[in-house]
Amino acid sequence: MKQSKLFFFKLFISFFFFVSLVGCGKSSPPPVIQQAIPSVSSVQEAPPPAEISSKPDKNGFLIYTNRTLGIQINFPQEWNIKNMIGSSMPFFFSPESSYADPANLNILVKIVPPDASMTLGSFTQQSIDEMKKTLVDFKLIDSRATDLDGLLAHQVVYTGTSGPSHGQFLQIWALKNGKIYLLSFVGSVASYGKFVKTAQQMIETFKIL
Repeated sequence: MKQSKLFFFKLFISFFFFVSLVGCGKSSPPPVIQQAIPSVSSVQEAPPPAEISSKPDKNGFLIYTNRTLGIQINFPQEWNIKNMIGSSMPFFFSPESSYADPANLNILVKIVPPDASMTLGSFTQQSIDEMKKTLVDFKLIDSRATDLDGLLAHQVVYTGTSGPSHGQFLQIWALKNGKIYLLSFVGSVASYGKFVKTAQQMIETFKIL
């Protein structure tokens, strides 16, 4: 049980580390969840292990394939892809992403330790509990069972504040073959409303290879 809690804590902190990256190339901090924001020097353009199709699909989306993570997702041509240096985790930034009004969709794949005894239900409950403890003014807007690439999954939508920053989140997670697949769309409340439909279209194309 202690191992399970420790694993979840590390995963949750990793999640906030990554979703906090909502812009780059600016000198002031972004107005979204600010825990452990990496320096702008740790951000680069399209991640090395990715393959990107040259031709769009019927919706005008390009196909992003990351064989290191074993995932595939379609994204709008006008969205930008970035990642952390030394990481294969992709960030898809809306064309208007900036420190003034950020929005991004990112994908985290994490191996579950064999002794963690993690299930979809326990991960969901611990996630929500941790959000309540970590975020000020946490408000759970939606929590429901869904599917992700044909897998039983869970989706949450919520808002929360960390420091002076307030953001809105859409997250979907699923477990397969000892791994957690976590897709997160995050933005200011305004940019979330503007781009969430596009993010949902992207999530619908997600595949585990």
